[in-house]
Amino acid sequence: MNNLKIEPNESVLTIENRLDNIEAGLQELLSNLPKQKKNESDYMLVEEAVSILGVNRQTVYRLISSGMLKAFKRTKRNYILRSDLDDFIKRGSSEQIKSEVSEIIILKKKGGENNGN
Repeated sequence: MNNLKIEPNESVLTIENRLDNIEAGLQELLSNLPKQKKNESDYMLVEEAVSILGVNRQTVYRLISSGMLKAFKRTKRNYILRSDLDDFIKRGSSEQIKSEVSEIIILKKKGGENNGN
């Protein structure tokens, strides 16, 4: 009985082939996925966002608190992903920033006029 050979039937071979094809397809998909690991250069502090956007810190903090600009806090500092700032700018939010800055300037001028009178 030791010489007995068990031949796998055709359906077992078909399943194995299909599994091999699925595994190869998954490996190909995984190899084509963008890398998710972030390094330090992918993040910026609020100060850098202020410089890029050309606005003051308070405006950037308002954008963060309103949810218009994504940020996260770590060790008492706010960090912004560069890609999030890029998305923010692409959405045309720079027009919103200009409008908000203009509004702040107008309010400051009105406040200065009231103080001067």
